[in-house]
Amino acid sequence: MNMRSHTLWFLSVSAILGPLGCDPQVSGGDCPDPRDPEVRYVSHDPEECALIDFDCSPPQTLFSDECGCGCIGPEAPACPDPSDPDVRYVSHDIEECHLIDFICAESQTQFVNECGCGCIGPVGPACPDPADPEVHYVSHDPRECELLDFACSPPQTLFGGECGCGCIGPEAPACPDPSDPDVRYVSHDIEECHLIDFICAESQTQFVNECGCGCVGPEKLACPDPSDPSVHYVSDDPGRCAVMLFSCDEGQTAFTNECGCGCLDAELPPGHARQGS
Repeated sequence: MNMRSHTLWFLSVSAILGPLGCDPQVSGGDCPDPRDPEVRYVSHDPEECALIDFDCSPPQTLFSDECGCGCIGPEAPACPDPSDPDVRYVSHDIEECHLIDFICAESQTQFVNECGCGCIGPVGPACPDPADPEVHYVSHDPRECELLDFACSPPQTLFGGECGCGCIGPEAPACPDPSDPDVRYVSHDIEECHLIDFICAESQTQFVNECGCGCVGPEKLACPDPSDPSVHYVSDDPGRCAVMLFSCDEGQTAFTNECGCGCLDAELPPGHARQGS
């Protein structure tokens, strides 16, 4: 090959490949390799790149230099297909998705991404039966449920989905009735109840629950009737009874309480009258 032919061959190759290190098709150059599946060129012309406006979808990043311009990085995952019966979009607006609170059925998975937000997966078993006494619906409208803010009282659990939303489980026991003379509330504030220390009479039962705290039961037992011939008081002073010793006759039972202390005659068999009656 003469010098002229060699020069023409070199120019032809240069025209095809371009300057080494700049054309993206040249192996070993600094340009992003267009054969890389994570490289997408919008243009190989830097002048054209300066005139066009484009953006890359996260997690891709934009590049623009002497090689051209485009995007580098894995493409964003495909959006869930809204025509799929197992896909339910709550919103296609990502900004709105960050403002709303929604619930998916237990069998579904929640998604929030650049496509929007919603639930993926089978809706699940049949709706909770509203006739079941342990099922309490707040709403049967799934859209309304997305806007409602409610909580269930333990031991109930929250449910939500295509059926609506509400609570499942036995209701908490009714609060002790404050109008009942045998009910005494110390506080109706459960947080305060955990901070205070209180005691109930021996005949009462202490309670601390979501209703508050206090005592349930008669404040004290009825005192033995001193006019009853079978009742024999040693003292009606509980303080003195606490420090004194006394004994009862055979057949009698001793008592010591807030009424005092003494002895009670044993009950007689039917048909037997007490002496002096």
